[in-house]
Amino acid sequence: MTENTTPSTVIYQVKARDINGNHIIKGSYSDKAQAYHKADEITAQGIYQSVYIVPIDPKTGRIIIA
Repeated sequence: MTENTTPSTVIYQVKARDINGNHIIKGSYSDKAQAYHKADEITAQGIYQSVYIVPIDPKTGRIIIA
């Protein structure tokens, strides 16, 4: 039997990768919908090669892999 290790609170970090390969943090949000909205805004600008959202455990600062 496995335990659910997903924390009750998650920070969603919005990151973007520019043409030079630099990964830039564009914002951190506790609300998933708000993070996706920000990612959509950044994507619409057309400046970055990619935009992605990384779930972070605020207690450990580590990426959550589900």
